Amino acid sequence: MYINLLSKILSVCLVGFSASCSNDQNIYRKVYTADIGIQHHEKPPAFNTKEIARKIHKLTNDYRHKQGLHALGASSYLDSASLKHSYYMRDQSNKNKTRLVISHDNGQSRATKVMIDTSSIRYGENVGALHRIREDHIAEKIVEGWIESKAHLKNIIGDYDELGVGVSQGNDYEALATQIFIKKRAYPSKYQRFP
Repeated sequence: MYINLLSKILSVCLVGFSASCSNDQNIYRKVYTADIGIQHHEKPPAFNTKEIARKIHKLTNDYRHKQGLHALGASSYLDSASLKHSYYMRDQSNKNKTRLVISHDNGQSRATKVMIDTSSIRYGENVGALHRIREDHIAEKIVEGWIESKAHLKNIIGDYDELGVGVSQGNDYEALATQIFIKKRAYPSKYQRFP
């Protein structure tokens, strides 16, 4: 049967090593979709997933700037961790064949690894997906959906320093995105004096 055209976005905010999820009513909700005329038996053209990820990062920083917040730095390590999770969601969706699988599976172990590897003190993660939407609208619609959700917005405007974004493409014109946010540990300068 056809994959459900409703796009689902979930969010989790992990602080330290403890997970807490919001009861935001917008977690499961319809996000803008557009039928682009692709038949289900046609193989969809490949997305430029790196460009979509770059746009998501830019749009996130643009929104933070409008809120008077500093821009989040880019991190190839976080991009790689985000992309790995987006591939995981894609593979789970491709196995399922009846619905998109949008999840924070293994979120605690991912957060722990990222925080240790980056010496960070805070971790946040947003995931989302869109189905059957034109490539040039994917980044905007995913970021708009996250901004409209209190749980996702909390991460977007949160006290973080760096952001990684990874986007994968499913078999039926789905775009699956992951954002990973971190706050680095502040180390004292070697010239800083202590009382």
